[in-house]
Amino acid sequence: MAVIFTHDGNQVISGSRDGTVCIWETETARELKRFQATNAIEGLSLAPDGNHCIIAGDGVQLWNPETSQRVRDFEGPTEWQLDVSLSGDGRRVATGGFDQTVHVWDFETAEKIASIGQLQAQVESVALNQDGSRVLIALVGTPDDPLLLSVSVDDPSDRKRIVGHKATVNWVRYSDNWLHYITASRDK
Repeated sequence: MAVIFTHDGNQVISGSRDGTVCIWETETARELKRFQATNAIEGLSLAPDGNHCIIAGDGVQLWNPETSQRVRDFEGPTEWQLDVSLSGDGRRVATGGFDQTVHVWDFETAEKIASIGQLQAQVESVALNQDGSRVLIALVGTPDDPLLLSVSVDDPSDRKRIVGHKATVNWVRYSDNWLHYITASRDK
């Protein structure tokens, strides 16, 4: 399941594992619209134009929530994708999941830009930076070695380990000003 706010904060879009997408009015919690996507949903990301959302789960797809129409598929992942992120400039899309690989595409063309593999663990969460040149990757780790990496999209051998958590990092995102990142973990 995934939940995101629209850019103006007036609506919430939710997606569930049965493929249902709902749009809610934030102030009243009234359901405004409901439609059925073709795949189960684990992650959602809203495009900068606010008119499209990317759904990740059993496949990766671009949808227009207003028309309830699928616009395009992003090809490549062979297993479930657990999270999706758009770069701040809206030009790149990244997903990660069970296949232990981060997939990066051009948003407009859905052309694959990179596959960041050899991660040795399931990808829990991904976050592209402002220009899509780096991706934060949260991986299932061990209590002694929670895995959070910053990887260059153009040169995946450029990997930096980020330390600090004492348990698996489940979620990562950049702050609104793109200067910081926020993480959530199973830390106690």
